[in-house]
Formats: sequence, C-alpha cells, structure tokens
Amino acid sequence: MKKRIIVCALCVLVLFAPAIPTLAQSGYDLAWHVIGGGGGRMTSTSHTLMGTVGQPFVGTMTVGSSSALCSGFWCGAIAGYRIYLPLVMKNYPPLIFADDFNNGTLTGWTPSSGTWTNPGSYMRGEYASGTVWNMKSASGTNVVYEGKVNLLSGYAVGLTFRSSADGTSSYAVILDTVQGFKISRYSPHQILVSYPMTVQYNHWYTIKIVASGSTLEAYLDGVKRLTATDTTYTGGQLGVMLHRATATYDDLHAWEMQ
Repeated sequence: MKKRIIVCALCVLVLFAPAIPTLAQSGYDLAWHVIGGGGGRMTSTSHTLMGTVGQPFVGTMTVGSSSALCSGFWCGAIAGYRIYLPLVMKNYPPLIFADDFNNGTLTGWTPSSGTWTNPGSYMRGEYASGTVWNMKSASGTNVVYEGKVNLLSGYAVGLTFRSSADGTSSYAVILDTVQGFKISRYSPHQILVSYPMTVQYNHWYTIKIVASGSTLEAYLDGVKRLTATDTTYTGGQLGVMLHRATATYDDLHAWEMQ
C-alpha cells in the first residue's frame, strides 16, 4: 500500500512539473487559491436560500491591465448584490448616485448660492449669510441616502432629500450646533423632530436617511436617533445644505428602495 501511494505521488509530480516553470515565467502569482464545492438554490413561496460549500474567497482579481480572475461559484452573480460571508445573498436596492469627489470636479451639482469647491477628495461649501443648498442632478422617492459631513465653522450642516431643484422646498437631516441632530422641513424652516447633542467642529459624522412613504428616519454614526412622520413632500432631488457655516462632505450614496 505504501509503495502505491509513493508511486501515485510521483506520477502527480511528473504530470505537473512541466507546467510549473511555464506559470512562473508568465509573471502570475499563484498564491491565491479557492476550493469550491459548487452551489445551489432552495426556494419556498417567500424565501430563497442559495449556498455553497468550502469557498473561502469569491470575487474578481485583476492581474495587470489585461487579465482578470473570476473566482468562486457566485462570482458571476456579484452585479446587483452584496455578498456577505458565510455566503448569504441579499438583494440590494438600485443605486441612484454615488460621489466620493475623488475626481476634482463637481459635475452634476448645482448650488443655490455660496462658494462650493472640490479640492480633490471631498466637497467643500461656504456661506455666511443664511441657508444654502447644493443639489445633485438625481432624484428619488423612497430612498436610503447616506454620507459623511464635517462642520468646520458656523452653525449647521446636513443632507437634503425630496427637494426642489433649488433646495427651498425640501426635507433635511441636520447637525446644528444650537439645536442638535434634527429632521427639518423647508420653507419656512420647521423642525419635525430633534435629538439634543453637542456637535463637534472638524469631526466627520456619518448621516443616513431612510425615507419610506410618510416615515422619515435619521441615523447618526450607525445609530437611529430620529423618526418623524410628514406628508408634505413625496419625492424630489437629493443634495446637501449648510447654514451660515463652512463644511465638507464625502462618500455620498443614495439608493431607491423597492
């Protein structure tokens, strides 16, 4: 039995030995590896379970500028989904827009007033006289809208949704140095609900808005702080705002809920 095992092992080495130098000379790194036992789907009237076995990595690896390796049973199903391990497939809403401001421009943004710039990795706004908006050329009705805001000086900074093109008829989730974290409606300005807190200057906060029908929810750094009910606006553009302040914005994303 031992002799047979040794013979088989030698056969494997002989078969693959010629290929090893060829792969090494091609410039590819074979350190990555995937063991996948296949996959399948089980369904009922209201649920779908898709699974696989022994698959520690899934996705696409790019090699240079002309080659890519698509690994894993679910690699081809990435589009339209987010993949959570261990291999739970969750349908994700359609993306309305995403902007990380890494291109040095503000293409698609229209300000109502103030000074707005893109230094290359974030958007910066400044206005000393009152409230101003900068609106993205993207609209939504029932939306999840998330982004980072940073108040450098002044009074208030926030994200605007279900808005008119100039921002004056809109909802906004705002960090205010006087009134805390709040959901507001314009115009005139009316606070629908607020959460008392101290807003720090030169500090990045993550705001997430979930607007579904008449229910408006606001999250701060991943924690839901506010819920309001209002039927004034059912849809509109997405954007940002500030009030007598200098502020920066980054990593803005919006999805339309299905």
